Amino acid sequence: MRKISPAFIIISPPPFFFRNVYLRIERLIKWLVMKKLIYLHLFVCVLFSCGTSESEVSDKKELDDILDMAPIEPDDIVLKPKDHFLNEYGIHEKAYSYVAGTEFFSDIREQSCWTETLSALKKEIIVPEEAKLISSVVDLMKLASGEIYYVKGDLIVPTLLVGNGENKHSKGITIPNNVTIYIEGSIYKEGLFMGDQDLDDGIEEENKWDYIFNLEKTKNVNIYGINHPKIYSKKRSVAFYMGGEAQNIHIEGFYVTDVWEAFSCQWGAKDITLLRNYIQNTGKRAIWMLGTENTFFAYNFIYLPGWDGFDFDAYNKDGNGYGNIVIGAGRWAGFVEEAAQNNYTVNSLCVMEPTLSTEKNWQMGFADNGTTQKIIDNSGKVTENNYFIKNVTVQPISYTQTTKRGGGNFFSKKNAEKGLTFFWGNIEKGCTHSTSGDSWYKAEWLDEIPEEGINKIKELKKRLDI
Repeated sequence: MRKISPAFIIISPPPFFFRNVYLRIERLIKWLVMKKLIYLHLFVCVLFSCGTSESEVSDKKELDDILDMAPIEPDDIVLKPKDHFLNEYGIHEKAYSYVAGTEFFSDIREQSCWTETLSALKKEIIVPEEAKLISSVVDLMKLASGEIYYVKGDLIVPTLLVGNGENKHSKGITIPNNVTIYIEGSIYKEGLFMGDQDLDDGIEEENKWDYIFNLEKTKNVNIYGINHPKIYSKKRSVAFYMGGEAQNIHIEGFYVTDVWEAFSCQWGAKDITLLRNYIQNTGKRAIWMLGTENTFFAYNFIYLPGWDGFDFDAYNKDGNGYGNIVIGAGRWAGFVEEAAQNNYTVNSLCVMEPTLSTEKNWQMGFADNGTTQKIIDNSGKVTENNYFIKNVTVQPISYTQTTKRGGGNFFSKKNAEKGLTFFWGNIEKGCTHSTSGDSWYKAEWLDEIPEEGINKIKELKKRLDI
C-alpha cells in the first residue's frame, strides 16, 4: 500500500469554537505539504496539540483511515464536477447537434434505432424508501451483502496502488454479492493506468488492474443511476470491471466519461446487462466483452470512444446488442472477432464523425474481423454464426472530406479463417458494404429480414419490455 508522509497525519480537532479556524488552516496545510513545505505543517500540528477527549480520539482514527485512502494528487476541481451538458434526451448536445446537422438526419430520425434509444434514455428510476443513504466514500467502501443503498453526492474514490508486478491493482470500490445500489451525483477516481508506456514487445497494454467499480467474481448485483450520474477519471481507470466469473449483473442509467473503458466484461463473466448508459470519450473501448457469455447491452449512446463502440472479442458467445448508437468511433463502431460465436448486433446506429485526434486511428462500421491464426492454432475455433440485423451506418460528406482512414462500411474479413456471418435488413447512408475478396468472406447480405431475424428482434424487445 502507498505510504503516507508523516506530514499527512491529521491531529484531532481542538474544542468546538476552534474547529472552523482549524479546518481552514488544515486545508491550507494540505496544499503546502503538496508543495513540500512540510515543516510548517508540523509546526501548526504542535501549536494546536491540546488535550483530546475519548470521542476525539475516535474521530481522529476515522480521519486517519480516510486520509490513508486519499487521492495521490488531490484536486479541488473534482469536488464540484462541471455540469453534464446533457440535453433533454440524456446525451451530449454536441453529439446530438452533429447528427442533426448531417444531410441524412431526416432519414436517421425515422429509424427505430434513433427514436427508441433517445426515448429509453429519458426513463426515470425511483429510489425505494428502504434504501440506506450513503454520502461518504468511507461508507461507500464498506458495502455489505444483501442491502439496498442510495449513494448521493459528489464523491472521490481513493487512487491507491497495492502490490507490484502482475499482482498490482487499484480496484477502487469492491461491490459485494447480492446488493442493489442507486447512485445520484458523481463519482471520480483519478486513476493510475497510463496506457501504452514502456512497451518492449510493441503490444499495446490493456488495463487489467485499475478500476472505479470492481465486480470481479461478484454475483447478483443491480446498480442504477439517478439522472445519469457522472462516473469519470483522467482517462485512466475502467469505470465498471466485471470478470472472474462475475454473474447476473445489471447496470443502468449512467453518464460515463473520460475513463479507459466504460464497461469491461472479462473472462468467465456471464449474464451481464448494460442499459441506457451515455458513454463518452473513452481511452479505448466503450463496451468490451472478452470471453463472456450472454452479455446484453441496449440503448447505450456512445460518443467518441477511443477505440470501439462495442467489441465482441475473443471467445465471446451468445452476446446481444440492441438499439445502441455509436458516433465517431476511433476504430470499429461494433464488431466481432477471434472465435466469437453466435453474437447479435441489432437495430443499432453508426455515424462517422471527423473528430479523431491522431492518424493512427480510423473509423469503421459494423463488421466481422475474422480469426487470427494464433487463435485457430490454440483452440481450433473460428469466428462464426454472428448476425448484424436492421442496423444503420451513416457516412456524412463532412467525414469523407477528411484524411482519416476507413468508413462506415459493413464488411466480413477473412483474416486467417472464419465461418458464416449474416447481414440482414441493414441500411447504408453515404457508404456501401463490401462485396468481394477477403473483405466479404463467407458473408450473406439480404436487404430484407428473414423470419429468423424478425423473431430475434421480437425476442430482444420482449427482454426490454417493449
